[in-house]
Amino acid sequence: MRPAKISDVAKLAKTSTATVSRVLSNSGYPVSNETAKRVRDAAEQLNYSPNLAGHMLKSRSAKTLGIIIPSLQNPFFIQLVRGIEDAAASVGYTTFVFNSRRSAETERELISKLQHLSVRGLLISSLDSNDQMIKRFLDTGAAAVIFESNCPIDFNRRVIDATPKMNENSALATRALLERNHRRIALLTTPLTRNNRKMVYLGYCSAMDEYNIPDEGRLVLEATSEREKDDSIFEFEVGKELGNQFYNLGKSFSGIVAVNDLVACGVIHELISLHVRIPEDVSVIGIDNIPQDIMITPAISSVDQDSYRHGYNACIKLINSLDLEEYKDWPIRRCYIPPKVIIRDSIKPLDVF
Repeated sequence: MRPAKISDVAKLAKTSTATVSRVLSNSGYPVSNETAKRVRDAAEQLNYSPNLAGHMLKSRSAKTLGIIIPSLQNPFFIQLVRGIEDAAASVGYTTFVFNSRRSAETERELISKLQHLSVRGLLISSLDSNDQMIKRFLDTGAAAVIFESNCPIDFNRRVIDATPKMNENSALATRALLERNHRRIALLTTPLTRNNRKMVYLGYCSAMDEYNIPDEGRLVLEATSEREKDDSIFEFEVGKELGNQFYNLGKSFSGIVAVNDLVACGVIHELISLHVRIPEDVSVIGIDNIPQDIMITPAISSVDQDSYRHGYNACIKLINSLDLEEYKDWPIRRCYIPPKVIIRDSIKPLDVF
């Protein structure tokens, strides 16, 4: 079966080839939303992608990188982007930063936009369960760093694997409580719909298994909503909701592992408002070690992923590899920083009698 042509897209979308070109090239030429949607739907249905490879090869000398993250609310991603930007600037690269707002559809549109901007590399925390857009991007001869993925990625292509070992991170957080004699520990998490979060759950279970904690010593509270709002911070609000649920259950759990530090902030805020003392009544630990951890009382214990250095290192490794002709010549296909536990005031040891 021959590859689809622009004329095929125009026919299916019931419009002209000129309009198809304008829509898919994001030219800015005025096209109605209805027509633009028909064009994009037709292109996706026919698996059509403009011939960007030649254009990309001609633009190889352009020192530009694209960054796509799922949220600008979470300081973890802000630190990650800062690291990438500083690394890029240190070697004369310019970056385009985009926020997918936790939407796979928006992410696909942004990848397409970066294709047309002819960036040499993409650094992405992907929420998409379909890898077709990333494949199309790589087909242009560009390269990518993957910080998070919800689908299998072919790391034999021009891709650097920078996904964190979230099971290791959450196991460290859980052990920090177990080592301090906590035996009834809850995991409070955003929806377990993303691979990273599923790994957090598995790490929690693994650490609890190591200490032979029975089912009655375990509790998982999972949020149901994934949508960000402009007037609130999503993960902080999730933490407040889960903290309220935890309190209303009335169960005697002495420790909480939060899926990340923003959730931990929300949990602590809510429990304190309900006159629960942290850490005297309940110990709380998060993951990410964001700067805000030391700005609240009590300061939050956390697992440090050093997102700034991770972004910086990943960007430098990508740039150092871009000019290699063959992917097999790439010196590194993995970018990883070992996590470490940072103990602050939000957890305390339990007395053993």
